[in-house]
Amino acid sequence: PKQLVNPHEMPQELEYVWRWWITALTGEPFTFTELRSWSELSGIQMAPWEVNLFMTIDRIYWSVHRE
Repeated sequence: PKQLVNPHEMPQELEYVWRWWITALTGEPFTFTELRSWSELSGIQMAPWEVNLFMTIDRIYWSVHRE
């Protein structure tokens, strides 16, 4: 989507969560169950705030993507 062509600069400390999301992107919005399965299969233990950030990124992506 055109809104994501020139994204704002991301804090370097949070870039790894963005990379998780890019790696896990499937073409459909995530559910918490799917995220849990992905994190278990990937061997990634996410803190609650990381889960929240991941899901927020996903919600924003899909709201922009569907416009």
